[in-house]
Amino acid sequence: MLGEIGRAEEQVRLLQTALDEAERREQERLSDLDKKAENQRRRAIHQHVIAFRRAGADYELGVRKQQELWEAMLTASGKLVKLVGTGSATAMEANALSPSRLSRLCVDELRRVAFPQHPHPCSGPTQASLNRKSGATANSAPSAKPWSNSAII
Repeated sequence: MLGEIGRAEEQVRLLQTALDEAERREQERLSDLDKKAENQRRRAIHQHVIAFRRAGADYELGVRKQQELWEAMLTASGKLVKLVGTGSATAMEANALSPSRLSRLCVDELRRVAFPQHPHPCSGPTQASLNRKSGATANSAPSAKPWSNSAII
């Protein structure tokens, strides 16, 4: 009987050693998986940071270009106002070329392009009402830019 107990205890120790080894290997496997997942996460973060930096640089260039174009518009409108004059017959055209009017048009255009799903409310006729008058559908794209208004020139 003592021999059987000794063999059973030895078998328990052997099974415990095997269990310990299996647990160690499983922990090692899980640790490797965690390391791989962390490396993938870091690579993804790095790629998104690069994309973010590129987009930021492109945005900065776009803003610089927008500023240059704004100055060109102001210069051209100033020259046009001088050529058109400020008489009562041409006051409407001169007012349409004022910096405040141009600024409002540029802001409206920026909103239209940047937020096409959320159109900016305006005090004039809505695009939907203009579409109904022209026979266009709700899915039709706007046909003109804000500054292509015939009231300007």
